[in-house]
Amino acid sequence: MDHYEIRQKARKRVKAKKIFFAHLLIYGGIMVFLFFINMTTSPGFPWFIFPVGGWGLFILIHFVIVFLLMGSNLSRWERKLLQKEMKRLGRNSNNPEDYYLEDDRYEELELGQPPGRSSKWNDKDFV
Repeated sequence: MDHYEIRQKARKRVKAKKIFFAHLLIYGGIMVFLFFINMTTSPGFPWFIFPVGGWGLFILIHFVIVFLLMGSNLSRWERKLLQKEMKRLGRNSNNPEDYYLEDDRYEELELGQPPGRSSKWNDKDFV
């Protein structure tokens, strides 16, 4: 695995974890809000436990996907599925470079001075 693949995989995992924590924060905020609504309107029946349980199940599934399945063989499966789809669409590719988007490949490029180009100005010309 080269530097580019490692960086892309790490970037993908960080993004997934960031989305999970945002999801968790939104969940917590809304559940606190629903708890207060429940306690002010009908304290006799704790109806807020239904959204806590329902949405909590999705939080649990999201956690399993992000923290337990992201590091597994999912990327290998994804690569095989992508290759299968490319073959189905008429593009037979065994080249791993084809798995990257053109835009992603140029994301890491650092531009410097063009070769052989010199400045019209001399440093001594400036005050």
